Amino acid sequence: MHDLEIGAYTAPALLMQQDTYRVLLEPIARAAPGADGVVDLYLLPAYDDIASLYHYDGEWKLHYMFPGSPTVATTREAAAVSLSEEALRAVLDEMKKHAS
Repeated sequence: MHDLEIGAYTAPALLMQQDTYRVLLEPIARAAPGADGVVDLYLLPAYDDIASLYHYDGEWKLHYMFPGSPTVATTREAAAVSLSEEALRAVLDEMKKHAS
């Protein structure tokens, strides 16, 4: 990755799989307007952007458009929850339900 302030750097991605479902956590940016870091969560192999994680207010926030929630233009505008095992599991379970 490349950042204008710090130059080139390496940021590892994380591939996760359960049964036949695979998702990728991919670093997007070290900083963005209003955030100290951005990571996207993709459903593979289609590489569908299903959720985003933003670091702001001292913690990671998970943004995801759950079915029935208000429609928004981007995942950043979706309701945010603090990143936790339970929140990530809810997103992954929802993703698996709709990927079938």
